[in-house]
Amino acid sequence: MKYDSKAEQEAAEFIEKMAGGYRKAGEFEFIDARLFDTANMPFKAVLDFIPHDPEDCTIEFKTTGLNSRKSKLLADYAVVMTTARGYERKHRIHQKFSWSNSAYKHGEQHAKLPPLRHITTFSKWPTYREIKLYLKLGILFCHTSALEALNSACKMARAGFEINFQQVTPEGIQVTFPLNSMYRHQCDQASSRTSEKYSSKSAWPLKKLSKAAWQNTGINLK
Repeated sequence: MKYDSKAEQEAAEFIEKMAGGYRKAGEFEFIDARLFDTANMPFKAVLDFIPHDPEDCTIEFKTTGLNSRKSKLLADYAVVMTTARGYERKHRIHQKFSWSNSAYKHGEQHAKLPPLRHITTFSKWPTYREIKLYLKLGILFCHTSALEALNSACKMARAGFEINFQQVTPEGIQVTFPLNSMYRHQCDQASSRTSEKYSSKSAWPLKKLSKAAWQNTGINLK
């Protein structure tokens, strides 16, 4: 099985042994959803880990924070230009500029995948600034040490239990996800997308509405 990095391979040893079991997604096992960047250009994406149990969440693993490139074209251009200068190592260029490591890409994935069924997990805690961006974009995330707990909490929230999932970073930043409110909000957004007959031109405006509404779900950042 091909892994994107040594860190992902090490994480796989833990993730694939989680309750229910997981497997590494195939290279061409694309998400079955219409995905668009902020420039309204379509893109395809492959998740990192797929659960054997359909009730478990799909997982995207990252070693460090996501970058803030807003479109695939801008990200690809930044990668080409930075590589040509030769100042950065290849893995650092990928982390800082590539579209696959963009917070906006991951925000779109979370918006289009089934509600509370996808988690982005980090082996290193994001910064305060990064956390604020992830919350704005509707990314459900956790440190890898809390991954199994968040997966279980999502299943309970979907079953109707009132769940507030809290995490505290090493810097003392408290992040609370009100999973029930998020689930209801995401279900409403999914219903509006399926009831609308929209083209790719209207996909991102719907996403903008989703981001604006997200701020009213009760997510706390202290």
